[in-house]
Amino acid sequence: MKIIQISDLHLYTSPNSLMDMGSYSAPFSTEQSFQRVYAELLQAKNSTDLLIVSGDIAEEPSKVTYQRLAPQLSALNIPYYAIAGNHDRPEYIKNYLQTAEYIDREQWRIIFLDTSKTGYPDGHLSTEQLERLEQSLQTDRHILISMHHHPIPIHSQWMDDLRLQSAEHFLTLIQQYPQVKVVLFGHIHQAFDETHNNIRYLGTVSTCIQFHANQQKMRFSNQAPGYREIHLYDDGSIQTTIHFAS
Repeated sequence: MKIIQISDLHLYTSPNSLMDMGSYSAPFSTEQSFQRVYAELLQAKNSTDLLIVSGDIAEEPSKVTYQRLAPQLSALNIPYYAIAGNHDRPEYIKNYLQTAEYIDREQWRIIFLDTSKTGYPDGHLSTEQLERLEQSLQTDRHILISMHHHPIPIHSQWMDDLRLQSAEHFLTLIQQYPQVKVVLFGHIHQAFDETHNNIRYLGTVSTCIQFHANQQKMRFSNQAPGYREIHLYDDGSIQTTIHFAS
């Protein structure tokens, strides 16, 4: 099964709006960078089984932003599922995009977690969410968990301050289930790939601007917008590649 993950689109209500990062960067178009990635998704759609949109879909989280994206995702003619990031309005994602708590495909269960909390840039999972997660882990299938915030440090102090809070509860839970093979996340605007306790943690680049890895403070990279391609196999193994748009 082939999955494509896109993340951190940071789209605006108007496609003509520019993201202004002050002294960090010249204003740039998140719409144009997303369209560069979208062009490659169109080329790959016939060989893709599933698209995951892992949060921060909107920089300007109005209804119109999500309504504008929805037909583009539908035009790919492949199943897609979206989750919220800290910039998003989860209720608009549920109203205008495709969502699920989990799906079963072949020998895999893919679980979608909403780690957003209104007004907070870091990640949160409530006791109720952790209880529902534990129920979803009750399967003989291999498991991939998709979320927005990273649950383990990525070695950039400023970004690690914004990771999933109280992550030890989440990590302790999933480590009790050997069928959990992958935790997939966005938020960090950079590639990340580490294995801990036999679980592979994968962070993904953004469809807009990227961050330099291993930094104490935020630094922008000149890397192109991109996405992650993941192949899931029946034996629980995976292969994955980061692609940057041309």
